[in-house]
Amino acid sequence: MESATEAREVEYIPGIDEPLPRGERLLWTGQPALRPLLLRGLYLRWALVYWGVLAALWLGHGVFTGRPGAALAADLTWLLLIALVGSGLLAALAVAVVRSSRYAITDRRVVLHTGVAFPSVLNLPLEELAGSDWVRHPDGSGDITFEPLPGRRIGVALLWPHYRPGHWRHPHPSFRAIPDVEVPARILREAVQ
Repeated sequence: MESATEAREVEYIPGIDEPLPRGERLLWTGQPALRPLLLRGLYLRWALVYWGVLAALWLGHGVFTGRPGAALAADLTWLLLIALVGSGLLAALAVAVVRSSRYAITDRRVVLHTGVAFPSVLNLPLEELAGSDWVRHPDGSGDITFEPLPGRRIGVALLWPHYRPGHWRHPHPSFRAIPDVEVPARILREAVQ
């Protein structure tokens, strides 16, 4: 039977039922911020630009072909409705991703708990990382990207949207849209050293 001090030493990553192995310390835990994830991780800005360009083209085509104003207004109303529904779906997905995601750094590994429909936990031991990088965006949030050692492949479907954009063939797991990204970046750097 374990003593009371041993029982108190057991640590958990929030959102994960399994305790950390004995002797492993939790250094940082967090999750994505909603607005940066929606804008940069789920590309809401690009969707809005797409719908704006589509509306301008539709309006230009209607004016050029002499379509009546009432018909053009009705068409643009439908397009606006579709844009609102699409943006709302992206926002709902962003909320679900934020609620289901938890990131952690321990003194031995990096942990990504992700998945809206199919929750999964990805453990990346620090010694199996070829490197890491981080970027800070103007709003103060940022991303921390981890490069697995060559030969260690992780599927994009498992990671989405928690991977470095543009790296489909060899995805790099990422902590996305982290508020005050300098703090976990510094903690990770110290843990690796």
